[in-house]
Amino acid sequence: MEPHHQSVWHAIHVSVEFLPADERRRFLELAVFPPDEATPEAAVGTLWAHTGQLDEWATQELLVRLGERSLVQLVAHTSQPGQPPRRWASLHDLVYDYLQSAVKDARALHDQLLAGYQAKSKNGWQNGPKDGYFFTHLRRHLIAAGRVGETGRPAPRTALAGGEE
Repeated sequence: MEPHHQSVWHAIHVSVEFLPADERRRFLELAVFPPDEATPEAAVGTLWAHTGQLDEWATQELLVRLGERSLVQLVAHTSQPGQPPRRWASLHDLVYDYLQSAVKDARALHDQLLAGYQAKSKNGWQNGPKDGYFFTHLRRHLIAAGRVGETGRPAPRTALAGGEE
C-alpha cells in the first residue's frame, strides 16, 4: 500500500471497528459486489435480507449510517418520470480494497447473495427480480461461487498435465 494511503486505510479501519458487530458484518458483505460501479439498493437489500434479516427500511437506514461514516456513497437516480428515485450505493476504491482484504471467504459470500436471490427467483433464475442488478450480474456470482453448471454454459476448459487437452 502506498504510504499516503495508510492514514486513509487506518481511518476506514477505525470507522469499521466502531460499528456494532451486526452492522460491521453487513458492511463487510458489500465486498461481494463488483468494484467501480454503483449497486442498486435493492440488490444490497436482497443480500442483507438473507444474511441479517433486514427489511427494506432497515437496509435504507443502515446504508444511510454507512454513508454518514463515509464508508459508502449513496446516489439517487430517477429512471422514469413520476416514479420515486431509486438509490444506488458505491464504494471508494480504497474502501473496496479494505473490504477485499477483510473478507476471509469470498466464495461463501457469493453463495449468500445467490441464496438471497434464489428466494426471490421462484421456479428458476429466469424468474429473478428486475432490480437493475440481478440479471446483469448473476453469471459473475455463480462463477465466483463455483456454481458454473448453473450458468447455462459449459465449464471453461483447462489444460491437462503436459499441455495436452
